[in-house]
Amino acid sequence: TELVFGEKEWKTCRFCGREIVQDDDFNVTITCRHTILKIGGVNITTVTNKTPDADVTPEELHEYMSVTGSLSWVARVCRADLSYNVSQLQQLKKGATVRTLRLANKVVRFAKAHASRGFTFRAGVLDWENMCLISATDASHAQELAEESGEPFRSQGGIIILLAEKDCLTKEATHIHILFHQSATLKRVVRATYQAETYQLQLGVEHVDVLRAAVADIFGKLDHKDWERSASKFCQNIWLTDCNSTSTSLIRPVMSKITDRRLGIEVAALRQSLWRKPGEELGACLEDERPSREEAADVVQWIDTGIMICLLYTSPSPRDS
Repeated sequence: TELVFGEKEWKTCRFCGREIVQDDDFNVTITCRHTILKIGGVNITTVTNKTPDADVTPEELHEYMSVTGSLSWVARVCRADLSYNVSQLQQLKKGATVRTLRLANKVVRFAKAHASRGFTFRAGVLDWENMCLISATDASHAQELAEESGEPFRSQGGIIILLAEKDCLTKEATHIHILFHQSATLKRVVRATYQAETYQLQLGVEHVDVLRAAVADIFGKLDHKDWERSASKFCQNIWLTDCNSTSTSLIRPVMSKITDRRLGIEVAALRQSLWRKPGEELGACLEDERPSREEAADVVQWIDTGIMICLLYTSPSPRDS
């Protein structure tokens, strides 16, 4: 049996809605221009168009869900600038009103106005012998609704995982490859920004650990029977957070007392990763055994909110065109 996928293409191709182009310098650009331009928006009927708070019809809700699904797929593939707004549309589907439909159409217009945006992976810009993975996480406290129940006071969390050179944070400018990005509400309602930021950091660390293992496997350096230990030996993970309280609590010689038991467990687990050396599964978290920044398998670093790349995933971006 012969399975045929289509015609052979060279340097330029379309696959599952993606446009993939490789130039003469071997740089690869991924866009979804044609898919975006086909998204039609929600047709709002004359009857429900009278007031912004009017309920939507079943037909309008069906169109709304279709538009949201299309935008979600595009955002996940190559349009990180749509991530927060897609998450917002998903949260508003229960109890949707005409105002909600207008918001969806506004996001569609923004996406179409910048339909040629996407990801570019430049060739020859990284030193593969000196690479690291970066997990940048951010959270906005108690500003969102839960997607299914519509309950308020959920925090919005953003994650972006980057492949870069180990000394990238000390350079004036550097190149990065985006491996993963996400914007979603935290399932747990929290009482403070510190809690939201720490829980989101913990989620980002889980993602970057798995991706480090995947990259190590590409280079043939992963032991599948002991993936965490072998992956930590392959390259360093850097965790970026703009919450100074979170970063400070993780690097204190002695862990401070935390009244929230669940949060304390998360902080203790993260500290075990920060105290380990490459090739170790867990660190002992003893004051005199914490490895230096150069010797550690994982490093946490505070970054100013003004230059936090992940801020995009926790706040609105589209403006009406």
